[in-house]
This record gives sequence, structure tokens and C-alpha cells, in this order.
Amino acid sequence: MAEQIFPVKGSPQDQYPKLGRSTSPSPPIPSKVQPPVRLSFWSGIVLVAIVALVAASLYNYFTLGEDETALTRDKRSFVAKYHNTKELARIEKLAAEQLPHFKDAVYLDYTGSGVYQKQQIEAAFANFSETLYGNSHSISPSSQITDSAIHEIRDLVLRWFNVDSREYTVIFTSGATGALKILGETFPWTRGSEYIYLRQNHNSVLGIREYALDRDATYSSLEAKDIEALLHSAPPSSTSASASPSSQGPHHLFAFPGQCNYSGVKYPLEWIDLVHNGSLARRPGRYWVLLDAAAYLPSAPLDLRKHPADFVCMSFYKMFGFPGGLGALVVRNEAAQILQKTFFSGGTVVTAEADAHFHQWHVDLHARFEDGSLPWLNIAALRYGFAALREAGGMDVIRRHVFSLMDWAYDRLSSMRHRNGQPLCIFYGNHALHDPDRQGGILNFNLLRMNGSYFGYSEVSKLASNNGFHIRTGCSCNPGACYGYLGIDMATVRASLAMNKNSCHDSVDMINGHPIGSVRVSFGYLSTFEHAHSFVSFIKTFFLNRNELEPETFQDTTEEGNPWGIRPHRAPQLPRPVTIPIPASTCGTAASTQCAPSPPPKRDEHSRADFFSY
Repeated sequence: MAEQIFPVKGSPQDQYPKLGRSTSPSPPIPSKVQPPVRLSFWSGIVLVAIVALVAASLYNYFTLGEDETALTRDKRSFVAKYHNTKELARIEKLAAEQLPHFKDAVYLDYTGSGVYQKQQIEAAFANFSETLYGNSHSISPSSQITDSAIHEIRDLVLRWFNVDSREYTVIFTSGATGALKILGETFPWTRGSEYIYLRQNHNSVLGIREYALDRDATYSSLEAKDIEALLHSAPPSSTSASASPSSQGPHHLFAFPGQCNYSGVKYPLEWIDLVHNGSLARRPGRYWVLLDAAAYLPSAPLDLRKHPADFVCMSFYKMFGFPGGLGALVVRNEAAQILQKTFFSGGTVVTAEADAHFHQWHVDLHARFEDGSLPWLNIAALRYGFAALREAGGMDVIRRHVFSLMDWAYDRLSSMRHRNGQPLCIFYGNHALHDPDRQGGILNFNLLRMNGSYFGYSEVSKLASNNGFHIRTGCSCNPGACYGYLGIDMATVRASLAMNKNSCHDSVDMINGHPIGSVRVSFGYLSTFEHAHSFVSFIKTFFLNRNELEPETFQDTTEEGNPWGIRPHRAPQLPRPVTIPIPASTCGTAASTQCAPSPPPKRDEHSRADFFSY
């Protein structure tokens, strides 16, 4: 019989096994003497593990306890203020399960590109491995499968905007810039045409003016307040609304973004209706509306039946990450009648002659503008991107979630002040309104030192990168918004910036101590509170109460270097840098000649026919 190790119920004598057959009574065990407890090997292992766990908990409490406690407390108040707990739990579950490729990254550049879920990739490649797709410019079985899939996705895109093919057409492009280039090339510019655009537009929208100028049209760059004044200063005119698309009068184009990609400011979609009603009719002819929805769509719903823009440009990768290099020009069918395409290619015509000047355009409107073979596998994969947004709760849920993270982070950062009372951050946008209809999920700001001077955005960018944060710095390809918020005059742009910068996010970040760009943090539908909290902690730890960034002080947790003793909390924990290189962001100092003013160029860098988008 196996020996029992642990005590059993019964008398003290019965608690131990008998060693022999002796019938003599055992001596009584004194009541004050406890029997020894003998542990098995595995029981000892369990005990050691428990002790180690307790020790680790105590270590974490004393080393990271303050930050962990702050995170828990802050998240509780965040949820109470902003969130439906079920909505938040759904998004957090997706972020935890579907982003293994994040590893230690804290991704905060959703305006640059959305992120893809693991299940998107798996579903797409499962479909590719089971389905034979071929070039749709044929009638083979694989070609017909491709043609059917593309037709299905066109309908899906239109349903996403609450319209159908009787009202709009989806023209697939390489992205929003590709869509804008098509529009600029084919819009019927004439000497009497006018191109009006909001000053806070992306470079790709500004670039359309080169096509307008090449055909003797004019352009106007206006601030939002000027557009509002124009739209409300006079009663609606019937000129624009009543003019038929084929009328002989000049055609005009008005362009604005649903959301500024630099600041996150949202502009009224009601402008579309006012322009259609003739409120912008400054000249005879028809005014058409271009809506740049690239930065707007990833975190907001768009109902084209309610606000029927004539042309909408978009990039799918900005919405859900995969596939990349794919966008669309969504065109109102009535507006499509005015577009004048010149170049034809494979797939755009039904027949052409090699010798005579003759070709017959394809009967399908979209086919006329989709030069060459489409990226059909990428298009087929779009269904899984839209499914990912639906699984997160849909665009209304995403809109609330993204705004809540931005608004919470803004409140925290805007309240930070150096010990001398100097604010740490200066913001660019409508954040102080706390209104999701006026501000999207972008935080754009610069950081101030204790003495009131600026930290260079290049310094912030490199330090953020070394700590695992993915952000955007510079002007975000939006000079109108960037230079306007920063107070940079056009003389400076021509004399200094144009000759000394090689991109909008290079290391030339100051001129005479003044920033020529800023820091952009943008949240998306898979951002979590932990991501926002860790970035706020990062800014607080490394920039508050500092005049200089020196490598030997980055690890300083004394009151002088880090008065709260807070270490950036990340989910998951990110590696801390060993050394931090300091970028050269000292333009304007005696030791730097990078930003020395250069003579103005003799002529514009771009010819009038050059479309630019960088």
C-alpha cells in the first residue's frame, strides 16, 4: 500500500501509517507538538512558483506601480466619459487578436495609412488559393470570375456610400492622387473656367490647378471663412443648378476636403448642397464639386445621397490597410458626361484603327478611365477590408471611438505645463471645440521648451521612433494648412524652404528658431486607450520641464528630469533605447548654414502642365 503523505481525517494516531504489526498501544502525541509536513517534489515547485510570483508583483508595484495605477484610473474615467463598454471591448478584442504584426509598435499614423487585420490577409489568400482569377479582358472562365468579382466590389463601394450604379460610377485608380490626376486631365477647362479650392487642401488637390492653367483657366485659393462668406452672402442662383452638363457655358470646379489631413479639421458637407444650389455662382456656367475624402473616410460615414458630391477621391488602404496602392474616383453619372478623355489604351476602347484616326470608347463609363488591366486580386480583396470595418461596429462606432481617443489625449496634453507655467504644447486645429463634427482623430502640435522656444519636430520624430511610436512629422503634404497655422509667409517658402528642403518630413525643421512643420498623431479604428495613454506618458516623461534633450538625461527619473517618476506605459511593453541620436535641428544658428536664405527662383519649379502630389 502506498504511503500517504498528507494528513487524513481521524484521530492523531490514524494520521500516520502503521510501520509494523505491533499490538502495543502507541504513545500519545503531545497536543502542543505539531507533526512535520512532508512535501512532494511537485508541491515544492508550486510553492517556489508562488513565492516568485509574489516577488515579481512586489517588484512591479514598486517599479511600475505608479504608472500602472494611473493607467487603470485613467482608463476608468475615459470609459465613463466616452464609451459604450461593449463597443470598446469589441475593438480591443480585435486589436489584441488581429494585430500580431504590431509586435512592440504603437502605431499612430492612421491618416498616412490604415492597418490591416490578420484575418483580412488570411481570408484574402484563402480566396486566392481556392479561386482561379484571370485577366478580365477576355471571356474565359477565369476572366468571367474576375469580371464578376470586380462588379460585386463596385456595388459594395456604392452601397457603402448609400447610392447605387444608377447614380454613381466607381473608377478604380492607384489611390486618391491617381483619382485626382484623372479628374484634372479630363475636366473640360476653358478660358472662362475657374478652379476654386480651400487653401487647406492636400498637394494632390492643389496640383490640379496646373491642368487648369495650361488651358487658360484661373484659380482661387480661399480660406474657410471666405468660402462661408461666398456661400451665404447672396441668395442661391439657378444658373449652376439649371445648366445642363452639355451646355456651352464654361465649367468650374470647387474642391475641398471632408477632413484636413494636416490638422484633422472637418469641413461642412453642406457646402456641396450650397454649391449645387448656385450659391457659389460667381461666373456664368456650371459649378461642380470635388470632395477629397481620403482623410475623412477611415473614421466617418459618408452618405452621397444626402450630400451628392460630383467627384469623390479615396484610398482604400487609408481605410483598412490592405490592399495597398488602390483607390477610386467615385463619379456622379451626370458629372461624368462632361469629362473629356484623350488617351486610350487596352480595355478603354472596343475597337481602334492603326492607320486611320479612329477609336470607339468602351460602352461602360468606368472602363473608359481604367487604362490597362486592373489589379483584380487587390480589388477582390476589398470585400475583407469592408468586412473588417463592419466587424468593428460600423462607421458610427468607429467615429465615436477615434474621436474619444483624440479628445482624451488632447485634454491631457493641453493641460501640461512646465514648472514655470509655460505650456508644453501648441495645437493646430479645432480640438478645443470638443466636437466630432468639427474635428477628426488627428492631433497636430509642436512642443515648447521651458524657455518658450521650440523642440524641433525632427527631434521629436527620432526620439518617438526610438521608443516604438509610429507618427508623422513635417507638413503632411498640406502647405496651405501647415504654413497657415505656423505663420510662414510665402517669401520664406520661396527664398528658403524651396531651395533647402528635400521632403516635407526631412530634418530641416527650423528657420531662425521657428518651426516649419509639426508633429501629427492620428488615431484609427484599431487604436486602443493604452496606445493613447502611452504616447501621452512618453511626451510627459521626455519633454516636460526640459530645455534640452541630452542622451545622458533620457533615463533620468529624478525630480529634476522626471518629476512624476513616470515611465511610458505601452501595451505591449516597448524596448527602451540605449542611446538616442540627436538630430541637427538647429537651423538659423551660427553653426548651421543649411537654411541660409537662397535667392528666389527665376521661374516656378513646375511647368503649368505638371501635376504634383508629393
